[in-house]
Amino acid sequence: MPIADVESALNSRGVTWTIIEDSHLPPGDRRPPFDILTISVSHYAYLGHTGELQFQFFNNRLTDTWFFPDDPASFTAALESVMKATIRPEATVPPFTRVWTHRNYQDRVYVAWEDTRLAEEQSLWISIYS
Repeated sequence: MPIADVESALNSRGVTWTIIEDSHLPPGDRRPPFDILTISVSHYAYLGHTGELQFQFFNNRLTDTWFFPDDPASFTAALESVMKATIRPEATVPPFTRVWTHRNYQDRVYVAWEDTRLAEEQSLWISIYS
C-alpha cells in the first residue's frame, strides 16, 4: 500500500498522524532509491485497545506496522484470539505476513506486522548497496 493511501485512510477517519522519520539518499546518489518514512498515530484504537500505531514505508510501500498497546498482555491475548494463532514470539500469516511481539530499545512492548517480500527487498538493497 502506498503512503498516499494510508494517509488518505487516516485522514478520512479524522485521525491525526505525525512523521517520526523521513530519510532519503543524498541528492546525486547513483544508487537505487532507499526512502524510509515512518508515521505515528497516538491513541489509536484496535480490537478494543488503545496505543500508538506506527507505519513504516520503504520506497513508498508499507513494509510494516507496529502497535504499542497500552495493555500489551491483554491486547496480545485479544489478537491471538482473533487470529486463532499464537504470536509469541512470532507467527506467519500466509501468504506474505509475519506477526510478532517484542520489546523495543525503550523497553516498550509492541506487536508488529511485516510484509516479508518488502522486508527481503529492503535487506537485499542493504546487502548490495550499503
